Amino acid sequence: MGKLLIFFIVLLVSFWIQWHPWHGLDEPRTITVEVRGEIENPGLFVLEAPATVAVLMDQLEFKENASLDRLSFQQVLMDQEILIIPSKAEMEGTISINSATLEELMKLPGIGEVTAQRILDYRSEHGGFKRLEELMEVPGIKEAKYAKIKDQIRL
Repeated sequence: MGKLLIFFIVLLVSFWIQWHPWHGLDEPRTITVEVRGEIENPGLFVLEAPATVAVLMDQLEFKENASLDRLSFQQVLMDQEILIIPSKAEMEGTISINSATLEELMKLPGIGEVTAQRILDYRSEHGGFKRLEELMEVPGIKEAKYAKIKDQIRL
């Protein structure tokens, strides 16, 4: 009975190792990212995972009017992600959530003094925002409020 139990344990462990999601992680994996917008060479880029925006930047040829203000170079890219490089004209009139003052943040629709202060507090505690969507982690900013201001903000 003891040998049979050991046999089944070894069998189960071998199946677990073979079918576990970590199996094969030592093999290189690639991701494909589509880049559009203000670049000379738009299209699909294949990168070795994990890859950041900074790694991708080495392969891009930016147009003169490209704005990189909304990009977070530390952002880890996902397979099949689409990255859009906006123009400087598209960025005019936006507010940087990483450098705006309390008064500037209060110019955004639905952002009063209390919420603006929460944004400043979050920014201080977390060393700034890495992605625009991170703004929804600030108390008082949910999807609906974020949707109203997302086109008016940048990193």
